[in-house]
Amino acid sequence: MRRSQSKEAIRLWFECLKRAHAAKIKINHRYYSGWGDWQDMKFEQWWPAVGQTLFVRNRVELVDKVEADKDAVFARIPKSHTPTQAANELRRLLLAHYKETGHKPTLERSYALTEGKELKVVNVRAYLHTYDIQKQLLAHSVTGKVASTELLEAVRLFYLKRTEKWKNSKRRVDGLPTALINGMAVNPVTGMRIAMEASDNSGALRAVRRYLTVADKLIANAAVGDWPGDYL
Repeated sequence: MRRSQSKEAIRLWFECLKRAHAAKIKINHRYYSGWGDWQDMKFEQWWPAVGQTLFVRNRVELVDKVEADKDAVFARIPKSHTPTQAANELRRLLLAHYKETGHKPTLERSYALTEGKELKVVNVRAYLHTYDIQKQLLAHSVTGKVASTELLEAVRLFYLKRTEKWKNSKRRVDGLPTALINGMAVNPVTGMRIAMEASDNSGALRAVRRYLTVADKLIANAAVGDWPGDYL
């Protein structure tokens, strides 16, 4: 599976779609008709039951080497051929091959991340963590609002506590994003000094607000079936 189609990238797409559903954002159910009962499943259940059949080798692609694959047909195309000439010859070749072997292909819905859009999964995880933490804070807010300073503190604690919890294990967890460290002199979990003195928090506050904005865009894009889409 290509990098842009990695299991983790697809998991994050799934998680954005789940959040869109929870937020009662209109979902393009026609587009997601092949995803089964995703609303009622966790990714760990959905992937082996449905997901892995939707994304694995369901598109024509160039290969570096030929390996045995019962689900694919390999053809040699001279580089001297134009795309149109190659397409016409390939069509005739496949029709003859399918007739000879009795194979009747069935059209399957293919799913893929937005073409040409690269994403760093560690960043997307940070956006969604920030989104989730804000929702948790809102659920306990008397005013129905969450200040950026409160959100920043909560996101920092989430990362720092998790890092401290798993530091002596083999489990790898994302560290606190660099953009959210600005302005913090002491680790509130360990008491260790990070900088000689506290500096202005404004950069980190802008970053945490941006994380929320990006998360909202990713979730909205998932709802319409274009993920990650334009989100930065």
